[in-house]
Amino acid sequence: MKLKEESIIYIFSPINYGTGGPEALHQLGNVLHKLHKKVFMYYYYNDTNNSSQNIIYSEYNVPYTKNIINDENNILIVPETFLSPIFNRKFNRIQKLIWWLSVTNYEITLEEIKKDSKSFLYKIKQLLKPEKHPSPPTIKKLIESKANHLAHSHFSRLFLEQNNLLVTGKLTDYMNNVFKKTYQNNIKRENQIIYNPKKNGEFLNKIINLLPDKKWTPIANMTPVQVAELMNKSKLYIDFGYHPGQERMPREAILMGCCIITGKKGSAKFYEDVPLDNKFKYEDIDSNIPEIISTILECLNDFDNQIKFFDSYRKLIIDEEQTFEKNVSELFKVNSK
Repeated sequence: MKLKEESIIYIFSPINYGTGGPEALHQLGNVLHKLHKKVFMYYYYNDTNNSSQNIIYSEYNVPYTKNIINDENNILIVPETFLSPIFNRKFNRIQKLIWWLSVTNYEITLEEIKKDSKSFLYKIKQLLKPEKHPSPPTIKKLIESKANHLAHSHFSRLFLEQNNLLVTGKLTDYMNNVFKKTYQNNIKRENQIIYNPKKNGEFLNKIINLLPDKKWTPIANMTPVQVAELMNKSKLYIDFGYHPGQERMPREAILMGCCIITGKKGSAKFYEDVPLDNKFKYEDIDSNIPEIISTILECLNDFDNQIKFFDSYRKLIIDEEQTFEKNVSELFKVNSK
């Protein structure tokens, strides 16, 4: 990418959508703003909302705009789930960068667009407004677009390289400061196992049924502060769900001083994305259940010793914000040529 002093950076994000991806996009905007870059959020899915400000992430203090200047010195950044601007003729001159926060969400979105594009109504809309109803953003079309690509995880970087997409670099987000502010070092922890019910299914239910005397608490319908407080007083977080990228909840649990056990789906199988000792990572197959139960009991009954296995990972997470700022500064440095 070619960045000049006068370059304007536009970051696309869904409006008032409280998940890890939009927060990461606002964190990027925040750091660029602090680096005195001309940066604006541009909110999509904004048709039914009179406000253009993303209230959920207003804490990041990123200016926003409704207008984009299509100039070759400017940069347009989109997440992998919203690729229509890449193919929009209104943005034919601006430099384009796709931040791959999740490989899986791209694949899901692609299949949905493929399904929709087969309908007669969609084809009519394509003819009338091709910029709003483009053809499915396949890998072939992304290569042809000559957009730049930014990986979020080792998992997404491998995906990009294997598909011959131009990788500009890798940029991973950081934990919301509410977790650092809530953490209490000397709190008395309960013999409690926490998990995300949206990501865990039949396999974890088998383990829960085999340990009915243990306290299992689902993380559901909670504010970030409530999640942080729950993690801070728990001993173990378990996640056998699919990891489409560097997931936030396992990192939040580590930051709040929990032991964690994960599966090996998606990015979780890569040490570079989830740097856990092998004793805390398992394929979700029935033959592993006795060993998983043994590790669970170790974490609960010998917590003070088991938590030491997570010290280096926790240090990485504590340093994430500083690392993020350094990487953003390097990726978006002004090109004097």
